[in-house]
Amino acid sequence: MIPISKPSLGEEELKNVHEVLRSGNLAYGKFAKELEREFASYIGVKHAIAVSSGTSALCISLKALIKQGDVVATTPFTFIATSNSIMYAGGKPAFSDIDPKNFNLDPKKVGKAKAILPVHLYGHPCEMDEMLEVAHNNGSFIIEDACQSHGSEYKGKKVGGIGDAGCFSFYPSKNMTSGEGGMITTNNDETADFCRLYRNHGQSEVYTYQQEGFNYRITDICASIALAQLKKLDGFIKKRRENAKFFNEELGGVEGVQIPLEADYAKHAYNQYTLRVKNRDRFAELMKNKGVDCRIYYPQLTTNSSYYKKIGYGNNKYMEAEKACSEVLSIPVYPLLNEDELKQIAESVKSCAGEIR
Repeated sequence: MIPISKPSLGEEELKNVHEVLRSGNLAYGKFAKELEREFASYIGVKHAIAVSSGTSALCISLKALIKQGDVVATTPFTFIATSNSIMYAGGKPAFSDIDPKNFNLDPKKVGKAKAILPVHLYGHPCEMDEMLEVAHNNGSFIIEDACQSHGSEYKGKKVGGIGDAGCFSFYPSKNMTSGEGGMITTNNDETADFCRLYRNHGQSEVYTYQQEGFNYRITDICASIALAQLKKLDGFIKKRRENAKFFNEELGGVEGVQIPLEADYAKHAYNQYTLRVKNRDRFAELMKNKGVDCRIYYPQLTTNSSYYKKIGYGNNKYMEAEKACSEVLSIPVYPLLNEDELKQIAESVKSCAGEIR
């Protein structure tokens, strides 16, 4: 079975981990600090704050920018951590429909809110000029959920460096990984100071507590892996884009299959290569029978989950997002795929489309 994803790990990661283990300093330390400097430079921002996960990054950045009861506009078509983080920070999620061309939050449908939390889904950036205009008109902050979009660009600018803050995940399925880990990016000194304190129990120094906080620190083991991965990230993205180009050429004319689009303003990082297909659940079953793992991101809107229905979010309809839930199917696109595997995946998609027609 060709897996849906596989991390690209090598000697550089092993060397860094061995150095951490030999040092005896396993918690936040030298590698975490270097990772923060290098990541800030890569995104093009003043500050990068390493934390324990992408969810941690979302929770902390929201805590920095919103207050209890503030409305935060976001998408119902993403992983539930996005909206859960809003509620953790005391906010109230306000969901809007997506743009069917790229599956991202549609700026034209965003209402008045204290903050906007757009997700750069699958590695494709949101339409940020329009989002920034909405934010300016409404006096809103923008917190970018870039957990799936390391290295994606909007008009030549890295995502995560466009809004008031950006949030990244280093989970194993991402474009770069450390197993677990995350990063907050910002150009605002006050926001950065808050986030640094919050991830370490609110301490400015040992036993000097300046504010509320918890333990959201990244370990130096995870940071050492992430640092090695960051140095390879552009190469990973180049290979993902080459794999996506191969699929575009092979699958672009297949009846019943819609390949992902890349807007003129975008550099897609292809964390996922997501198709729209007919009879999606049957299609996924046939693909797995042919030895190709594929995944549905996402089979259910956040608002249709039992918990969100219970707290009053089940009544609104999001036509484009609901349609996407019934059609999307992601196939493997990771850098380690070889030529034979790429051909097997493409031929399997063609075969399944033919069987379903």
